[in-house]
Amino acid sequence: MRNFAISVDGKAVGNVGIGNMKHRHDTGWVDYWVSAEARGHGLASRSLTSAANWAFEQRDLFRLELGHRVNNPAC
Repeated sequence: MRNFAISVDGKAVGNVGIGNMKHRHDTGWVDYWVSAEARGHGLASRSLTSAANWAFEQRDLFRLELGHRVNNPAC
């Protein structure tokens, strides 16, 4: 598992994680969260792009999978 903090002005406002990395199929699972006050500024998409680039370039993964939960609404 690898986690990347999302920060603004030195304050953590979110996280992107890549876990369950399996080199048999070169895949990994992505998860993320962003605090309510930091949503709507493109932080999640930019952070996910950076984390995906790391996974593809540094870990030689081929595919990342992102799931979602309908019982986990934004607050």
